[in-house]
Amino acid sequence: MIMPMANIQTSSPRNLAFASLTWVMCVAILFSAAATAQTRQREVTRGTYNPPVLESGTAAPTKVLSSPNRNAGDSQPMVRPEPQPEVVRQVDYEVIEMSEGPAAFEMGSGYCDSAGYCDSMGGGCGCGSPACGGCGPAACNPCFGYGMPCQRLFGSLEYSMYWRRGQTLPPLITTSPAGTATGIAGELGQSSTTTLVGGLTRGEMTSGGRAQLGLWMDDFQCRSILVRFWAVGDETFNYSADQTTAAFVAVPFNNAGLNDQADAFLIVEPGETIGSVNIQTRSEAYGGDALLRQKWRTGLGGRVDAFWGYQTARINEQLTLSIDSEGLDGGTRAGQRLQITDSFQAKNEFHGATFGFDSFYREGCWSWTMLTKIGFGSMHREAAIRGNTIRSSGGLAVPSDEGFFARNSNIGDTSSSKFSVAPEFDLKLGYALRPGLDMTIGYSFQLFTNVVQPSGILDTTTTDLSTVPTTHPTVQFDDTSYWIQALNFGLAWHY
Repeated sequence: MIMPMANIQTSSPRNLAFASLTWVMCVAILFSAAATAQTRQREVTRGTYNPPVLESGTAAPTKVLSSPNRNAGDSQPMVRPEPQPEVVRQVDYEVIEMSEGPAAFEMGSGYCDSAGYCDSMGGGCGCGSPACGGCGPAACNPCFGYGMPCQRLFGSLEYSMYWRRGQTLPPLITTSPAGTATGIAGELGQSSTTTLVGGLTRGEMTSGGRAQLGLWMDDFQCRSILVRFWAVGDETFNYSADQTTAAFVAVPFNNAGLNDQADAFLIVEPGETIGSVNIQTRSEAYGGDALLRQKWRTGLGGRVDAFWGYQTARINEQLTLSIDSEGLDGGTRAGQRLQITDSFQAKNEFHGATFGFDSFYREGCWSWTMLTKIGFGSMHREAAIRGNTIRSSGGLAVPSDEGFFARNSNIGDTSSSKFSVAPEFDLKLGYALRPGLDMTIGYSFQLFTNVVQPSGILDTTTTDLSTVPTTHPTVQFDDTSYWIQALNFGLAWHY
């Protein structure tokens, strides 16, 4: 404690000595603090810092910094390390075995495996993955015991409701009311004549089916072979007329013996004859193709394939005309019965090449496919014409191998071939019931040009039964375009 000067002058010698000692101590303390500060400012190196050893990686160098508040007696220097990147230490690892398939080259860009193994439903997968509906949990096991990898097979089965082009028939059955003159009854061009059968026939829907089976030729689903088959059920048209239909029932024709003049063969005539006439048609069609398919483009969850191959089809139709007429007692044909059958059969067989595009797109559980293709080749047409007549009188029957429109001038088998084009369009919507199995519904349309139908080989220019024809009827090949369309319902499996 420092005392005031007035008190020091009046104090005793003992107090004076105490005050002097106090002043000396204060000066010593101040001198010591200044010397210490000067010593710290001169100190640059304060020892060596050893960083901790890490398990992996290399630590960054550490920078030593001086501190103005450091005491001289500290044994370790004060350091501030620079920021260091975090060292990641691997704690475990897993070995994943990847199977390497053949490097399939895709036209135009890269390799074909860029599309992966599965669609967007299953994600990426390998052989036997449940997401792709594989054979086993871990490997590509052979199917059916023949060493064929099952994940490469795909196919579909469909029930089809078919409609097809009918036949354009010439007038084959006509009628006239009672009171019509016999000389003009049933003749075409007369105001009293009504045509019962003639024109385009439109049959009902018929059932059929389609099937296809394919095989991927590589693990990356780039190339495949595909076999398709379709069949349309038989379609029939049937019409009959007799004496209950009208007073006059006739079969009209152009009489070659009268310069092709309109005429009619009376089957039912009041007071003269009774009987019936029947027209029946039948149609069947089936075909298929064998295709080689190559992936062309992929992207946005879909793919487009190009394909080419062989196509065949058969279209068979038949027209049958049956006449049964019997003379009434008291008439000019009393006791006579006439039974006539004409058969016109047309067979068409197509063989050719085909090419087109098949596109596929999937969005979640929904998918759609579209196929467009065109075939071209030879349409082989065959016409088979047959006739039969039985004349009965007085218990005696006399057969003949001629009919009414099937006469000696055209009876037999005739064939010809012509170039044909066969386009096809198919659209299908699918819903995934499970991975690898879709339920589908769709529409298909196909067409064949230069097809011959029975109506195209029937020549209605002939003579009456009492005259032997010379030039008519003839064999005709009036062809047309034949189309088939269908609604299809089915199941498709794929991997």
